[in-house]
Amino acid sequence: MKSQTFIFPTSGNARARHVAHYLGVHISTVWRYAKRPDFPKPHQLTDGVTVFDAAAVRQWNAQRTGGGNA
Repeated sequence: MKSQTFIFPTSGNARARHVAHYLGVHISTVWRYAKRPDFPKPHQLTDGVTVFDAAAVRQWNAQRTGGGNA
């Protein structure tokens, strides 16, 4: 079986499971974060498909961790 390398996008959309993987948290934590006023709001594309702005998630994470480069 091939191993795949995970690369979080720098722009565009990302599903909640990818956001969770990028942040190193469980997917339920992503949805809990989504209720916070400082976390990027999800956008529903269709029934059952909700995405986050990847660049906004990277920026939020950089501010949270104090890192300049996400």
